[in-house]
Amino acid sequence: EFDEQTTDAKMCLDDILNMARKPRFALKSPQLAEACFELFYRLYAHPTTSLEFSSYLQRRMTATTVYVDTPTTSVPILFQLLDSLRHGSHSACTLLQRAWLLKSIALDVYSTSRRGDRWSSNVRDALCRLGFWRSEDEGQGLRSDYVAYEQKRMRMLELLDTLAAQISPPRALPPTVAGIAIQRFRRQITPQMYTYDTRALAAVAPQNNIKAKKKSGDLLNDAENWNRSIFLLRACEQAIDGWRQLCEVSLHEGGRPRHGQADATNYDTTLYSLLSGVLQKLCSGDFMWQWVGRSLSAVALTVMAKIRIRARSGLKGEAMSLAGRNHVLEEILQAVLRSQYHTTRANLYAIFVNYMQFIQESIARDR
Repeated sequence: EFDEQTTDAKMCLDDILNMARKPRFALKSPQLAEACFELFYRLYAHPTTSLEFSSYLQRRMTATTVYVDTPTTSVPILFQLLDSLRHGSHSACTLLQRAWLLKSIALDVYSTSRRGDRWSSNVRDALCRLGFWRSEDEGQGLRSDYVAYEQKRMRMLELLDTLAAQISPPRALPPTVAGIAIQRFRRQITPQMYTYDTRALAAVAPQNNIKAKKKSGDLLNDAENWNRSIFLLRACEQAIDGWRQLCEVSLHEGGRPRHGQADATNYDTTLYSLLSGVLQKLCSGDFMWQWVGRSLSAVALTVMAKIRIRARSGLKGEAMSLAGRNHVLEEILQAVLRSQYHTTRANLYAIFVNYMQFIQESIARDR
């Protein structure tokens, strides 16, 4: 139960939250921090505790903020915790910490929006913090050109940058070990991912002479490196999937600008910058970005669909410049050429078709 009387009293959840908000807690105790953030997500995700837990965090938000640079008590707790991981490492634990927090914020935005106007200020605050809307105190003279986002990088893209772990393709193991097929030592964790049982490999690897021992040692090192890379890739997948969930929820909720034409122009710029930022990752050819290309290309396709819907319904600002249109087209084509996986390529083909239709419709409207 999370009623007012219970949460005002000292309880276990208070201790967990206070511990999670301590400076450098996630760095000093990464596995414990991951478990705490997963607990927060589970409480948000469960239908019987979601509303109560959201209200609980809202009441606890007035506590002293420990992670932001400027003294304030208005930063939502989940954003405080996410900000505390900004300068963390790219270990599997740290990536999973970010994954749980991103998924929790996505659930919070979605569920809060479903509760009606009484909660709308919380949704607006989250969308402003993520860069989908302008905050109330921002100036009105925003440039409407496509390149305006270069002046201030969108927070969603900054969050995506924090998930960029340096991962190289793991070295493949030989097809057999001591006459046994290497597949016998694999442990499947997903349909596309598997690790190796290093104990079983060590038990059968030849040890009868110095050369054999060295070869066996290299084999075990390769297996351990493979396992580490797979665990890190798996953590990257979950972190990027959390980012995707937050992005798609925000796109759904942020499609109704509040400030007339000026805000519509800014929102169009936001959509273009988000599309370009995601395409740049897919164009890089980096192994990690290619591996998570399914999630990234799904976000890009959602953004492209939003751009077309807004253009058709008249909810759009000034038209993108010719240079901006060509730049986006080049990024789409480069991403298609560099894509290595069927699902990613299928999404990129859909983006290309939608983009060409969008350009044709824009030209027809301008005549």
